[in-house]
Amino acid sequence: MKRIRQCSQNIDWNNPESIDNYRPEDEYEYLPEDTEIVDEESVNPTYSSHTGDTKEIHLYPCTDNSLFLTELIHVPDDTLDRLDYIKEQCQEEQSEWHKEYIERIKHDDDLVRMNTFLAKGWGRFSVPVGYPRGDTFDISFDKDLAEKLFDSAENKNLSKHLSVERVLQLSSGLRWY
Repeated sequence: MKRIRQCSQNIDWNNPESIDNYRPEDEYEYLPEDTEIVDEESVNPTYSSHTGDTKEIHLYPCTDNSLFLTELIHVPDDTLDRLDYIKEQCQEEQSEWHKEYIERIKHDDDLVRMNTFLAKGWGRFSVPVGYPRGDTFDISFDKDLAEKLFDSAENKNLSKHLSVERVLQLSSGLRWY
């Protein structure tokens, strides 16, 4: 039997009675083996926040290894350390630090590139049907789907210097939110 994620439950995680009704087995629908599942379907890569604003969903690597991140976007190895140092300086100097932070990094293309990648990853992409916002995809489970996800990202050119296989290896999985 094939198993697909259904996400049909509506659970209020702040309500103990609702949590008691949660059944993980109901998250999946079992289909006969000969059923074809169409991978090309996708949903609009946006969601509505608790404030009602529409936000974009972006694709990110799962890794937080600074050397892997720098290789993924082709910047010097010390870029993340320099970015963190500037951020810490700005936060110590003033409570409204963000404008000063942007001002300090805007003339260094590598810092801007890293900051943008940390904030937006590879950008919007085709979210697969049945995967909720904030999900993580283990690339060892289905490399073909992982490649499709990466290929659908609007800023995949940040990693154009690498093969898709190397991107997936460095990423240690894909996540989106």
